[in-house]
Amino acid sequence: MGFMGSGKSTVGKQLAASLGYAFLDTDSEIENRVSKSIAEIFSQDGESTFRKLEGEILKDYASKNEMVISTGGGMPCSSDHISLINKTGKSCYLYVRNEELSSRLWNSNKADRPLITQMKSAYELSNWIKDKLNQREAYYFNSHLLVDGNQGIDDIVTDLKLGLGL
Repeated sequence: MGFMGSGKSTVGKQLAASLGYAFLDTDSEIENRVSKSIAEIFSQDGESTFRKLEGEILKDYASKNEMVISTGGGMPCSSDHISLINKTGKSCYLYVRNEELSSRLWNSNKADRPLITQMKSAYELSNWIKDKLNQREAYYFNSHLLVDGNQGIDDIVTDLKLGLGL
């Protein structure tokens, strides 16, 4: 788990491959189930519908073994999802500094990220990230493991494996 732009999907895929586990990106699974992009779900159905879909996906996959799951950034923060995540698996918070998140997200395709499509400046985005992190870290810090996501992917995967005893 971690904030958007922290590298959850990229790291998760590599971790799963190195362990021989299956990989699930919950955002991709939602898009497949409803045949809509995340942006379309937000604009047509609203964030509450998206969060409901996240909960369904989590319940469907939480008890699977030998699987790495990359959650959406807000998933652990709603409907007591963090408790289910922690009860059924080993949770990891991929921590990335605000400055790095701001840079990554400002330079990303914002159309794929409905919560930041209206950001007019890098400064506005940075302030929004700071506010959201202040809200979300209360949940993220309940994870079993905190990993520095400000380093290279191979180092992150190594830290995850060591931290999880794998």
